[in-house]
Amino acid sequence: MPIDETRYLSVAWEMWHSNQFLVPHSNGVPYSHKPPLLFWLIHFGWWLFGVNEWSARLTPPLFGLASLFLTRRIATVLWPALPAVGQTAPLILLSMGVWSIFSTLTMFDTLIVFFTLAAYLLVLTRAENGGRGLWLVLGLVLGLGLLTKGPVIFVYVAPPILLAPLWTFTANWWRWYGGFVLALCIGVVVALAWAIPAAVAGGEEYGQAILFSQTAGRMVQSFAHRRPVYWYLLLLPLVLFPWSLWLPFWRGWKIQGDNSLRFCLSILVPSFVTLSIVSGKQIHYLLPLLPIAAIVLGRIAAASPGPKRYDRWPYLLFFTILAVALVVLPTLPVLGREATIVHYIPWSAAFVPLLTGCILVWLVGSKPDHGPQIIAASVLLHLIVLHLVLSQSIATLFNPSDMITVVSQVEREGKPIAVYPKDLADQFHFAARLTRPVTALDTVPELQGWSRRNPTGYCLVFADREFLAQFGQDQGARPYRDKWLMFSRRLYPSE
Repeated sequence: MPIDETRYLSVAWEMWHSNQFLVPHSNGVPYSHKPPLLFWLIHFGWWLFGVNEWSARLTPPLFGLASLFLTRRIATVLWPALPAVGQTAPLILLSMGVWSIFSTLTMFDTLIVFFTLAAYLLVLTRAENGGRGLWLVLGLVLGLGLLTKGPVIFVYVAPPILLAPLWTFTANWWRWYGGFVLALCIGVVVALAWAIPAAVAGGEEYGQAILFSQTAGRMVQSFAHRRPVYWYLLLLPLVLFPWSLWLPFWRGWKIQGDNSLRFCLSILVPSFVTLSIVSGKQIHYLLPLLPIAAIVLGRIAAASPGPKRYDRWPYLLFFTILAVALVVLPTLPVLGREATIVHYIPWSAAFVPLLTGCILVWLVGSKPDHGPQIIAASVLLHLIVLHLVLSQSIATLFNPSDMITVVSQVEREGKPIAVYPKDLADQFHFAARLTRPVTALDTVPELQGWSRRNPTGYCLVFADREFLAQFGQDQGARPYRDKWLMFSRRLYPSE
């Protein structure tokens, strides 16, 4: 999916092809936005199986799979006398819509989830059983988190350690906080073992970016994704879906507070507030909090007074509304990036949520004690079937493989390639297996001037149909996201 997955695969490919594993590059320029651990893991898969798409795409989801087991383990440690919590929490997490979508993408957040949960488990083990060596292991985990996405891992891991007096007791707080400082130092050393050589190799501007600018800029005034403080709060029902509709949770939320629940709240509340204050917001930034939220929901489910007959009707109502929306949306003037896909939704897609809702209502009604398991299985089945129904539409808008084949052939022939606009420069290097940087153009005069100076060159253009029509070559264009993609040789008006 553009633009993130395609970019990250292109960066990994460029590192692999150039045999440059210290400094990530994007279209020949040092890429300072993310550390290299995900790229290294992709390279490990390529070292084992050769350059391919499937092993790269499986890398983050494998960490997501491991996170399900860590979620169960943490729930078991927190409530050993309530095995239902450990059994239910992974199902709740797996069926959360946001988790089930983003944990399958080639992005950094699933790795951060894994390292965050590993840190929580180490902290719980240290609080319960002692063992100074656990701080050393925690330091290594923090270092891997820093190499995955930078200091953001501290937003998730630091709160429960700093707020430990609220959920645990120890005879020596100096050792507790001293151990945390030791773990921090180890983590920073692990990260600097890459960052310092990379800063030297990448040049002054790159070094400044990875050591200072990126962290400070994203925390104080984000470069992108700026949204209001309350944005995450408005999205909570969507983030927790389908469990935001499960009425037993709302009836059973008044559970008795204990140290385990306070541990979870010491994670959720400070981290959520911190992420809300930071100007840059994306829904997948909440991903590391979802396993703990699933554990809390599992605990509430275990204390719920029991399902009632009317508990199933919110789901039938929701899936009915979704079915109607899938019929109506293609007729509306919905525009903008990935939202354009609604125009390609087949009418048959409406049967998927309607059928899912009916099956769910029937099953929950016949086996009310298995409500969470039935809901989780139904929602997952719904997502799988919906993916299959929409697969052709997704391929039409987001997978221009036919055009990429031509781009790859042109590059092998040694002809120059340019892209317009410049945001396209890091999108197709892996798909086309490009071995040289493309020329990034950002204005129409640049586009026309380059085309005149390079009569044998080709340009990949992403624009609306009217823009392409002025060159008289829009017949070869194909839909891509919310506009059209064209790969052409002459890109200046006829004289």
